[in-house]
Amino acid sequence: MKKRFYVLFLSVILLYAFAFSQEKQAIKQQATQELQAASPDQIKEKIKESGMSEKEATERAAALGIDLQTYLNSNGQNQPGPSLTDSNAIVKGRAAENMRTNVPTIPQAKSTVPEFQDRDIPEGLLPFGYNIFQFPTSTFEPVLNLPTASNYLLGPGDEILLTMWGETQLYLQLTINREGNIVVPNVGPVVAQGVTIEALKSRLMQRMTAIYSGLKNGASNANTWLDVSTGKLRTIQVFVLGEVAKPGGYAVSSMSTSFLALYVAGGPTINGSLRSIDVLRNNKLFAQIDFYDYALRGDKSKDIRLQDGDVVFVHPAGKRAALTGNVIHPAIYETKSKETLKDLIAMAGGLQADAYSDRVHIERIIPFAQRKLYTRNILDIDLPFTSVDAMFNSTFELENGDIVSVLKINNFFQNRVQLSGNVKKPGIFELHKGMKVRDLIIAADSLLTDTFGEHADITRVLPDRRSEILPFNLTKAMELDPANNLELESEDSVTIYKQDFFFPEHTVSISGAVRKPGSYLR
Repeated sequence: MKKRFYVLFLSVILLYAFAFSQEKQAIKQQATQELQAASPDQIKEKIKESGMSEKEATERAAALGIDLQTYLNSNGQNQPGPSLTDSNAIVKGRAAENMRTNVPTIPQAKSTVPEFQDRDIPEGLLPFGYNIFQFPTSTFEPVLNLPTASNYLLGPGDEILLTMWGETQLYLQLTINREGNIVVPNVGPVVAQGVTIEALKSRLMQRMTAIYSGLKNGASNANTWLDVSTGKLRTIQVFVLGEVAKPGGYAVSSMSTSFLALYVAGGPTINGSLRSIDVLRNNKLFAQIDFYDYALRGDKSKDIRLQDGDVVFVHPAGKRAALTGNVIHPAIYETKSKETLKDLIAMAGGLQADAYSDRVHIERIIPFAQRKLYTRNILDIDLPFTSVDAMFNSTFELENGDIVSVLKINNFFQNRVQLSGNVKKPGIFELHKGMKVRDLIIAADSLLTDTFGEHADITRVLPDRRSEILPFNLTKAMELDPANNLELESEDSVTIYKQDFFFPEHTVSISGAVRKPGSYLR
């Protein structure tokens, strides 16, 4: 191994200049493999034996794209990678690395909601909305390369780009100082704090016209023009407190919003509210945020832009109800004081197609104020409905800890019959009103030629789900005999037999020293 390493290493640092490009690549691959398997001490020893300094060896290795210092500075034995001759291993390794780098692993939100511990809910039923804060930062990160919003208020630390062109040409990069001013050469300080970029442009136009007459306050006959925009934006400090994973103060971009502040703080804890989030500014309530507006309807109108010193406060979670069964998005939802069953179903996206709409079952922990009325702690409540619209408009009020179950319809079929056996196109057919055996067989493209005509069966499912068999004469049924051409009912199964089912053919076989060995009818 040492001898081979010595030869390959020298081939990199001494012979690469005499090789063609493809040969260089092969040498590089082989040497890289050997360097990965060698310790830093072994590499230094071979460099010394070659009569070169580490600097010279590093420069020659760099000509082939090998960073020798990486191997010299490695702690201990270098870990060998996949064989460079195994292209599949290299491709798979790179693909796996790309997946680890570009596709984040999103952990599941905790399902241990206090009100529902040790209760009968489906495994994996999660509280709604909390997992959104476990997505990549870009979910809420502001886009900084877009034009500054028209309502953005400038402040100390913001960079202002001032451009003049025409008769006078000028380009300035100015930063708003702590006093809230920008200092324009030959003009002096101009107040920029607390105004929009358009208001600042208007101020600059007025002040600079006195120095640069060609601006003419933006008149139509001006021969010099002015543009004002923002460059780098300032950093502000905001505080995220209450029921969040990592409460504290955070330095964020001045374009950041309340959602980003919640994200950098790890989002609300399992005990934190998504529907009662306050933004405090100058020690006063500035805005109240219901995150469900964004998560359920995509409404970001309440996601306000933060200012320096703002406090985002997450209250403890309010009432919560678990919605299970045949709805679009089963989950544990936080409900406000006057929200009802119709609001809960709307949060879940409505009912699935196979939901049972005549009844909803609720398992309720008896509220504190009512417990003296009962000897035990949990009630089962059935809510009947006359229609699905009645369910969607239900004003039944929910309590903290309710488990609401939307049931599934049964699998009984309304209007189908099945035909099997010796027909041309067996299968399932729609049952029409007044449909009889002969109608069904004609719908199946009639009988095959070897059909047994004296007997066929109808298997009928009775109301108590038991089955009975109704035999009939197939030939007479096809001749419209009322006694045999029976009227069909839903879920009937009609079986048509081949002749050999009743009269099987018996054969004998002969082999050996005979003229015509084989099978013969008996």
